Amino acid sequence: MADHFGAPPSALDLSESHIPRNNAVAVSLTLVASLAVALRLFTRARVQRVPWMADDWFILASLVPTYASLACIIAGRSGLGRHVWAASIEDYIHINQIGFIYILVYFLTLPLIKLSILLFYRRLFAFWIPRALYLCIFLTIGQSVACIITSLCACRPPSHVWRQWVEPQGGSCVIDMNLFQLVTACINIGTDLLILALPVPLVWRLQMRPLQKGLVVGVFLLGSFVCVASAIRMWYMVRLGHNRDWTWLLGDAYVWTAVEPCIGIVCACLPALNPLVRRGLQRIGLMSAGAGGSGSSPIPTPTPTRGETGDRTRLYGRRTQKGRTGDGRRYRGDETLLRTAATVEMDGLRRAGEGELEHMQGHQRGHAGPGSCGTAGSASATKEGELEIQVQTDFQWREEHR
Repeated sequence: MADHFGAPPSALDLSESHIPRNNAVAVSLTLVASLAVALRLFTRARVQRVPWMADDWFILASLVPTYASLACIIAGRSGLGRHVWAASIEDYIHINQIGFIYILVYFLTLPLIKLSILLFYRRLFAFWIPRALYLCIFLTIGQSVACIITSLCACRPPSHVWRQWVEPQGGSCVIDMNLFQLVTACINIGTDLLILALPVPLVWRLQMRPLQKGLVVGVFLLGSFVCVASAIRMWYMVRLGHNRDWTWLLGDAYVWTAVEPCIGIVCACLPALNPLVRRGLQRIGLMSAGAGGSGSSPIPTPTPTRGETGDRTRLYGRRTQKGRTGDGRRYRGDETLLRTAATVEMDGLRRAGEGELEHMQGHQRGHAGPGSCGTAGSASATKEGELEIQVQTDFQWREEHR
């Protein structure tokens, strides 16, 4: 292929190949990602005994394009990972055909993983959902759609992507795909960092010890390895634009393109595996059966019990039916809505002095019933009201008497 790329360097071994190594890495990471998803779904179904939620279905769906990525790498054994001077024109056409499919699969895999993570945040932090979460969902879907459309319309006709080696005048490419992939890689890293930072302020608002908050944040930030994989892939894409031996570098770039979603799947599944890890530690005696909550488990996870979302249950004088609150609204399987009626009697209280206010508060605490609560520091009359508390069953509570 000296006509296209000049003579090869004199010290270059043209029989050298990275194909076995690339295939081994891709297969191993795909198996690890599949195992992580299987353990996550097993934890939900058998350990927690709760139905799969939207985030579980999205992470399961992400395996389909992940397997397609593996198939593309294996199918490129004729040229990917070999030196360009050792390949033929037919190999170039085959590699570009695979690359055309591979880039579409890549732009489909990442949004499924990101949406799974964002929906997991929405389920875990249902008590306070920031607008940034919906912004991330919009950016993820919008970027995926835009990148797929751009890839399909980059060359006219699309077949010119691989036919350019035999028919240079048969079409044209209006977009530099190498530059396009560099830009999308930068955008991916930016959205990844935004998604990683999203739960930090939410976790920091929880009533937990600082050390435990740090552990929880650390688990969520494990996804930063995805940003590292994205940066390495971007580095190979930069080198591709300035190197004649593009088939050699493209094999490494494709491997890191497969590494990125596989690591993303594993990182997305790690927080959901906490109940399984806790169960295993209890089985081998490293954790007591009653341990949990604030001291033993960095990630709060649901531990449902019978009757939690079961038949009619009376909560503070109000009936709830299966899957519904007292006013008929549905709630999700990972949440329990507790409704309490709070009656506050502040008769005759206007602008009392400090001593009179303390006397009234003490009088209220002495006469408060099971469904009543007194308010401290209030300076105006309050009519009978209803307090709705939404409690995530992902959190385990433990009372400590000191």
